Amino acid sequence: MKTIANCVEEILVSQPFLEDALTRNILNYSALSEELKDSIPAPTLPDNTG
Repeated sequence: MKTIANCVEEILVSQPFLEDALTRNILNYSALSEELKDSIPAPTLPDNTG
């Protein structure tokens, strides 16, 4: 199962300037999360109706 952390890691690997901006305090985590929220699929919950 793909986690939110995995999705964020993939985005940061494919766009390393984002990690650099976070490190240099040019960008904050809250602003980045607002920008990325549509790029990350919502987690699915297991079906417990069984």
